Amino acid sequence: MGDNPASGVGASANGREVSYPRTHREGPTQDSRPMKLPSGDRVRIDDRKIREYLLSRTHAVGRFKARFFAAVGLDETTATAFVAEIRRIAESGEVEETEEIEFGRKYTVPGELRGPAGVAQVLTVWIQETGQQDVRLVTVRPRWP
Repeated sequence: MGDNPASGVGASANGREVSYPRTHREGPTQDSRPMKLPSGDRVRIDDRKIREYLLSRTHAVGRFKARFFAAVGLDETTATAFVAEIRRIAESGEVEETEEIEFGRKYTVPGELRGPAGVAQVLTVWIQETGQQDVRLVTVRPRWP
């Protein structure tokens, strides 16, 4: 029996069965065409996630991201522009990675976040929950070289 991460079971060097995590990641292959985010023009973005997490200077985790976004001029006062930029990335960007997770399919879409004070490279993360048509924002994070 060979290793098959998609099935969740494989064989170790000593012949014993091993289990893989319940996730399966796929990245682009040499012969694959660029993939767009499904329904990228109609994504769901929760305003609370933007204002109370990603752009919040007081959120325990979000404040670090907020500082990064503020460096390009995007903060709580420019939340509408921030959301417009995230929507632009969702619609025009190409999916870099997909991952099957317990709740559905997760997509990672890189892009340039353009603000009044500059440009930052980011990764946007989206999920299409099992049985759902829409795709919603999970998070936005800096993309480090």
